[in-house]
Amino acid sequence: MKNFWLKWRREIIRGGVLFVLVVAVGLWVTNLLRGGRDRVVSEFKTRFSAFSVTFDAPGREHGDIWQWRGALSSSQTIRIRNANGPISVGRADGTRAEVRVEKSWRRSAPQSVRLVAEPSASGVTICALWEDQTSCGPEGDYSGFGGRRNDVAVRFTVLVPKGVGADVSTMNGALQVTGVTGSLKAATLNGGIQVEATGGPVSAKTVNGGIEATLGALAPGGADLQTVNGAVTVQLPEHVNATLDAESVVGRVHADLPVQLTGTVDPKHIRGTLGRGGPTLRVSTVNGEVRLVPTGAVVPAKATPRRHARLAFPPPPQPPR
Repeated sequence: MKNFWLKWRREIIRGGVLFVLVVAVGLWVTNLLRGGRDRVVSEFKTRFSAFSVTFDAPGREHGDIWQWRGALSSSQTIRIRNANGPISVGRADGTRAEVRVEKSWRRSAPQSVRLVAEPSASGVTICALWEDQTSCGPEGDYSGFGGRRNDVAVRFTVLVPKGVGADVSTMNGALQVTGVTGSLKAATLNGGIQVEATGGPVSAKTVNGGIEATLGALAPGGADLQTVNGAVTVQLPEHVNATLDAESVVGRVHADLPVQLTGTVDPKHIRGTLGRGGPTLRVSTVNGEVRLVPTGAVVPAKATPRRHARLAFPPPPQPPR
């Protein structure tokens, strides 16, 4: 034992010092991040204190329906901009896009939120504007939330014709999209995203929420699925051709599809090809797992994509202006 100590004491002492330094730095960084996180959370609560994640929460009144209909071609895009409330997108019959908007509230006046439609050569942008918020650009520009103490929530139900692109976003609310065959962009800050799409490039991004995506053959432009806090489950055809880049910082990446790996094996970051390769599928999360499974496969209950009934609603009482 004495000979062992005399031979290795320098390395043992050096390792002990390094261990203490690493622990000290780790504790300092943790405290620093905790302070920054608390400030972010405090700011979020202050700015969005009136928000209700659940549109149908008990005690909220409903009504004040608004509708829009218009013909769109496959070269055009319908853009939906919301700040507080969910958005549902489904497939329309024919070439006419349809939008139905419903409000719910507890104390604030529903008239304090107005709906605006801005047509353009590239399609149409429809915005929910709170109080003094006035910016709704025809190409999707949307200003920040203007009613800090306003508790009105807005739910969009959108029907999109075949081939027409969809670009939908909200600050606080879930997104569910089915049947879109054109390009798709779906973004929220606080809420989960459910996507069933094929035929166009797909982008789905959230900060706080999981992503459940069922994708067909990837189009040029591929698919980009990103969240910070939440799991990502992707269902793909067994013989899909794609280039894969899937990563989780805290969790792991599970691939139940044959992947030809590129580079070193890393359970947190998988790069490789599916089938013959092709458009890039990027999947990333910071806090959560990533799971790639064949279409129709049984996945854990918490991550099972839910199927949604075909959306339909009655014709408006009068033609849109």
